[in-house]
Amino acid sequence: ANDSIQQVIHFVDALRRRNEFRVVQVVGSHSQGVGVWLVLRVPLPLKQVLLSMGGVSQVDGPEQSTNEEDDAPVVTLRLAPVSLS
Repeated sequence: ANDSIQQVIHFVDALRRRNEFRVVQVVGSHSQGVGVWLVLRVPLPLKQVLLSMGGVSQVDGPEQSTNEEDDAPVVTLRLAPVSLS
């Protein structure tokens, strides 16, 4: 479990370092998983960008997103399993 928490922290830090995103909120629970709310500063191919980030194994949601406030797509992703070596 501790490895999973570290993995989420690493991923959120990677999001924060990217100029295209602003991390607004991170929430989580054992039963519901972790939710990260982002603001996109520019339109971008969101699925492609997220999949290119280390540790992401799956992204479900719209192919393209905009930075329009009225258009708030939901994207779900899975982080790759943590190696227990």
